[in-house]
Amino acid sequence: MAEQKKLRCRFLDGSPTQKAKVQAQAKSWEKYANIQVAFGNDPKSEVRISFKADPVRGLRVGIDCLVKK
Repeated sequence: MAEQKKLRCRFLDGSPTQKAKVQAQAKSWEKYANIQVAFGNDPKSEVRISFKADPVRGLRVGIDCLVKK
């Protein structure tokens, strides 16, 4: 079996209630995928979560979120 991947996640905004709901659902993925979901404030997080529509940042898929534009 492949080594478990740590997936770093960071909230860009949102209420405590919104964040708690996302964290609970994301942690459930650990049962089905070979990942560990870790929430924090690391600016190099692979997953960045926003609850606001932002046409400037837009949607980036895969490692594109790590590329500065």
